[in-house]
Amino acid sequence: SFETDGPIGVFILGNFLIQQGISVSIICEQGLIDAMEEFPWYSSDSSLLKFTSPPNLKNISGVFISIERPGQNFRKIYHNMHGEEISSLIANIEDRMGEFPLAYWLAIGDGGNELGLGALKERIQEVIPFGKKCNCPCEGGIAVEKCASDYVLGMTSNLTTLMLTLELAQRFHVKWEYSWKTETVLLNILNSHKIFDGVTGGLNSVDGMNPLLTKEIIRNMHTLYTH
Repeated sequence: SFETDGPIGVFILGNFLIQQGISVSIICEQGLIDAMEEFPWYSSDSSLLKFTSPPNLKNISGVFISIERPGQNFRKIYHNMHGEEISSLIANIEDRMGEFPLAYWLAIGDGGNELGLGALKERIQEVIPFGKKCNCPCEGGIAVEKCASDYVLGMTSNLTTLMLTLELAQRFHVKWEYSWKTETVLLNILNSHKIFDGVTGGLNSVDGMNPLLTKEIIRNMHTLYTH
């Protein structure tokens, strides 16, 4: 099933970009769209936000950011970080990506199975559980093939995306603050759609991290940026 890591980062970054007048198209499976459409998006210009399920994908242009999205291994199989096959849950956009003139592609991940981390394939196979050999019959491991223009890794993909948003706010010279209360609202929405913590399987957390812990990490990062 889907997990809480990823959608929250998409909301935080996407909402920030929309507030700067930048058009955002979110590509994800219908099960995630159903949940994310309930998120409290910035609504002054709804034309800046579009949702597209992969089967309806007609074009990707400009900047593409993949956040916690599973990628195919060399056998074209999708896995979760536990080495289990999840191909039936993930729509294949990789075979179509060559059709689109991407100016730049940033991949964000944390477990080694994420789309775009192909440049780290050998290292993932060396140090990540199930990197080289997975738990499914393909036995090809969770390490992915496709390489993004750049990649960023972190404790969770959501947290990494929050850091990216903080960095962009600094570059745009605008004020941005993380809200643990907003993350709690987002978690409640995801949980109501049976989307849970991918590590613990529990409620109100992302890979074992609750919003108050995230708040402390972001607060410390703010301190580093301002000193």
